[in-house]
Amino acid sequence: MPQISLALLPNSNIKRATALTWRSLVRVCAIALLVGLGRPLSEPESVAAEAASSQVVQTPSEVRTAFDLWLNSIQVVGRIEGGSVGWWILDTGAGFSAVDESLAKGLGLRATGSVEIESAGGKMRTSMLRGQTLHVAGVSTKLDLVVIPLAEVSDYEGRPIAGILGSSFIERFLLTIDYQQRFITLATGPSARLGADTQTIALEMRNEEPWARVAFSLDGKTSVSGLFMVDTGANASIDVSPAFVSAVGIAPVLSRLPAVDTRAITPNGLIDFREARIKHAQLGPFRIKEPLLAWFQSGSHWGDGLLGADVLRRFTVTLDYRSRLMKLQPNSDFRKPFETNASGLLLKTHRSDPTAFEVAWVRRSSPADTAGIQVGDVLLSVNSRRVNELGLNQLVSWFQRDSKTYQLGTKRGDEHRTVRLRTKRPI
Repeated sequence: MPQISLALLPNSNIKRATALTWRSLVRVCAIALLVGLGRPLSEPESVAAEAASSQVVQTPSEVRTAFDLWLNSIQVVGRIEGGSVGWWILDTGAGFSAVDESLAKGLGLRATGSVEIESAGGKMRTSMLRGQTLHVAGVSTKLDLVVIPLAEVSDYEGRPIAGILGSSFIERFLLTIDYQQRFITLATGPSARLGADTQTIALEMRNEEPWARVAFSLDGKTSVSGLFMVDTGANASIDVSPAFVSAVGIAPVLSRLPAVDTRAITPNGLIDFREARIKHAQLGPFRIKEPLLAWFQSGSHWGDGLLGADVLRRFTVTLDYRSRLMKLQPNSDFRKPFETNASGLLLKTHRSDPTAFEVAWVRRSSPADTAGIQVGDVLLSVNSRRVNELGLNQLVSWFQRDSKTYQLGTKRGDEHRTVRLRTKRPI
């Protein structure tokens, strides 16, 4: 039986899957940091980690701890026994918990066995660390951790990642995520002081992951519904799989919607998808106006699709895996518009210069393309501020704003250039 300190006991129905899946690392920008993965924490990151780790409130039946919302991704402070402190992603879309390969090697941990995992980029065979003591989110527990290489993912997220807290961690608790106040609560009994406007939605558990019924209208005329994985690790709003698009026959409708190309990173590499703004989505009694819907152009995918964090962050979310229920209470972000990349840039950490970002992709006919920015250009500053001081989280937030002008300090080869970029909402 897994061990959890701080008077917290695991649910008795913990399961272990022999075939593991990881769909949630399908995000354009997000994720975490760690001391000891080759790059030290910057001063802002150290301050954020210290602030989050100091905000832990404990009672006999629950722990309430702060998290950092990094591009819609829930990051909590934690460490493996004997390791350094870092950020771990709380990911309901992961059917397992995982640790970065380089971290495991650096600690001299010996992995055993062989397991197969899947992401949107395909399958991966790897090994597992058994019974590792993990101190994270205000609790201490033993977990089996899948070992996965996350260096490339970390490059695209602008921070290195320590690991993923998936179903093997989450299923032990009644989990409440307060996106507005940036706190999570891990409880072993009735908790969650929710308001009168809270609504309960039934969940279906598949491969240790929660799925909920979502209906949506694409254009005000065509309406469909499906079972979508509730995925706090995906920063998108709604993602539909190729199989779902084919099964419900919506490809002709999607082809008529104003849409843009974009690109996402998975543990198996980059994948391409299209994104459009639809009329509305219906999640239980909640009508969500004009969310963004994405569908993949390559790679594999499962089920009907994902319900991502850009929807979930508009609520206080309580997940009860044992009772197969999700409770939602809308917060002040509920009616805010859904925004997407208005620059056309996809950035990643420059490996030879961690103070800079490298341009990994430019959307055709986007503001970045019009400004003459090319793949391989190095981004050094924005509005005279160094990009490493801003962080990718801030840059992505800025580049989602419509009709904003930025002065970019760039480098191409040995040539330093200043580029004027004016954003434009693409859809």
